[in-house]
Amino acid sequence: AASLHAGAAGGAPGQKTDERKARCAADPEEVQTGKSWLLLRHGQTNFNAEGRIQGSTDFSRLSEEGARQAKEVGKFLAGLKIDTVYVSPLARAQQTLEIAEASGRRLPPASVVQDLREIDLHEWEGMLKKEIQLRYPELYNQWRGGGSPKDVLLESGVYPIRDLWARASGVWKRLLKEAAADVAEGGGS
Repeated sequence: AASLHAGAAGGAPGQKTDERKARCAADPEEVQTGKSWLLLRHGQTNFNAEGRIQGSTDFSRLSEEGARQAKEVGKFLAGLKIDTVYVSPLARAQQTLEIAEASGRRLPPASVVQDLREIDLHEWEGMLKKEIQLRYPELYNQWRGGGSPKDVLLESGVYPIRDLWARASGVWKRLLKEAAADVAEGGGS
């Protein structure tokens, strides 16, 4: 996923800048960074179109539809003030960002965040959804909402949703901390 950190005016009305800066530095999890966050998913891939699970593998590429979607995103982004760009290491996210940028305007250099990637689905990756439904019917039903997806335990011994949540939480904390430090230093909007 490409993540764009868009600038915006921040802080509570009437709150002094120094108070906001101090709060940012003290506890980034409970702070208004004065930033807006825009999260973008990659455009459609050949795996999406085939009904194939891609997970965190890096074999899929944008389809023609995915490239069209990325161009539309670029047009949308052209009207926004973007301070910071984060992107997944996966090619489909980087393709989406490159096409969007070429279709809109130049963006700040993107920081690649290794943990900003799709869910790890281990033995399911590369398989068609139909194959998974036949081979793992109960798990697939649970995965698709017929139970608690967070409790899906794959044969490889992993809980994909729990692992994703832990990884995503770490990324979010890091990005909030960076944004808070930027605000405390007087950067951004």
